[in-house]
Amino acid sequence: MHNSDFETDVKKMCATGKRKQWKRILYAGLFLLCVVLLNEAVGFALLPVTYARMNLHNLEQGGYDDLFIGTSRGANNINPAVVDEVTGRKSTNLCMGNVYPLDDLYLIREACRIDPPKRVIYELDPSYYTVEEFQGMADPFVLHEMSFSSVKVRYAADKYLDDDFRILLHQWMFYRNHLSQAPEIMKMKLSEAYRNYDPALVSDAQTIYRGEGFLARQRPEEETVRAESWLNWNEEAVKKDREEDLIEMIRYCKEQDIEFVAVILPAPEETRTANPEGYEASGQYYEELLKKQGVPLIDFNENGAFTADLEKYYDMEGHMYEDGANEFSRILGEYLSLSRNM
Repeated sequence: MHNSDFETDVKKMCATGKRKQWKRILYAGLFLLCVVLLNEAVGFALLPVTYARMNLHNLEQGGYDDLFIGTSRGANNINPAVVDEVTGRKSTNLCMGNVYPLDDLYLIREACRIDPPKRVIYELDPSYYTVEEFQGMADPFVLHEMSFSSVKVRYAADKYLDDDFRILLHQWMFYRNHLSQAPEIMKMKLSEAYRNYDPALVSDAQTIYRGEGFLARQRPEEETVRAESWLNWNEEAVKKDREEDLIEMIRYCKEQDIEFVAVILPAPEETRTANPEGYEASGQYYEELLKKQGVPLIDFNENGAFTADLEKYYDMEGHMYEDGANEFSRILGEYLSLSRNM
């Protein structure tokens, strides 16, 4: 009798202990959920609307023959609509500032997840292989704008787990001192224009988002003084991990049966003459590297196909005004048409 009562008491205690344990797990889960929701709410209020969102929305529509990837110079200097008039193909421009070879690799993988292109045209900027990677308010937040998938998970792990993981968890951290802008950002994100991916949301008086990733720089009423800038090329400063990412881009495209073409965009003539050895040496370096991979390089600093007058650019680094970009895009389209027949 006593043993039976003892066993009953033990069972009651065990049941009570399990209930308490499940309550602790439930409370912990609810707490974590609240933290996640709060983090998402802060990100919604602070992260601005970027053209990366527009570009990735374009990509998700699929149906592209050609995919441009690269840096801000590609975004400003390559108008897919003009290129397509020449090639007879359909293209979109995923070039963005502060996007490095690893980012480009995952943009290609994301494109293949959605609808593989027939060709990738990589705008190769040698300076992006030597400078330190910048993470801050100029980051286009490509990862943030990607739809959730295995590609996004792998991208996050490769980009941030060995770096500052706080960026992965709190991508709004660079804007934490801009709380005053939160009401305007939230109003924008709750608008019909935001839901419809209106280009006006990422356009201003200086730069207009023309569609398919082309950032059309407008000429000012009065010409501004351009700060001096040129390529400081140093082969010893090349970051080998970025070269490995470039080689992986090429390998992956070959695996997916996608043509890969590299292009170096023309810098202003005044910029090149300030350091001709740097432009020549960097062009030769990447021509040899790509040749080993069986990839053609179209170097517009060397072929002279585009007349790079300074008046066509809004800075010495090589970003063009819209009219200059349209002129160059037509020439680029002609070269890309020829590359298909090589």
